[in-house]
Amino acid sequence: MGAPEAAARGGAAMTRRLAEKRRDPAALTRWDAVEIGGRVHLVGVLVGGHDRLPAGAWIVTSPVRTLDLVTRTALTASTGRRYVLGTRLEGPFPEGAQDVILRALRTWRIDGLPPGAALTDAEIARKLEPSHLPERSRDPIEPAADAATNVDPSCGKGRP
Repeated sequence: MGAPEAAARGGAAMTRRLAEKRRDPAALTRWDAVEIGGRVHLVGVLVGGHDRLPAGAWIVTSPVRTLDLVTRTALTASTGRRYVLGTRLEGPFPEGAQDVILRALRTWRIDGLPPGAALTDAEIARKLEPSHLPERSRDPIEPAADAATNVDPSCGKGRP
């Protein structure tokens, strides 16, 4: 087998491993949806299932592509990571959630104040309508029209 064939086989194996890792969704509890930089993100305590972040940490997901409040599942836009959502946060954001939101704003270089409250179900539905989402690039080499979809979501993490 020549070098091109070996490289192609290695790339296919890597794609298969990534797909297998994404087969099992990550789980969040004490979660809620917030708007950061014009996009919907989930904030919550990671229960497990994430390959780069520790269980028990407050996290902010990358932008959400879909969120089904009936089945309590979400899919992020930048990585396609699936989330299963447990208990929804009630009341104001605790300090750990506020800290991770502020860290995400700084990391993603988003100016402005952090969200003061979670999004309502109606706001989530409106903001995730296809007409509201930024248009994705049609060129497979060119990055998406929305720079936030090209950000590593693992940067924002903290302890509850």
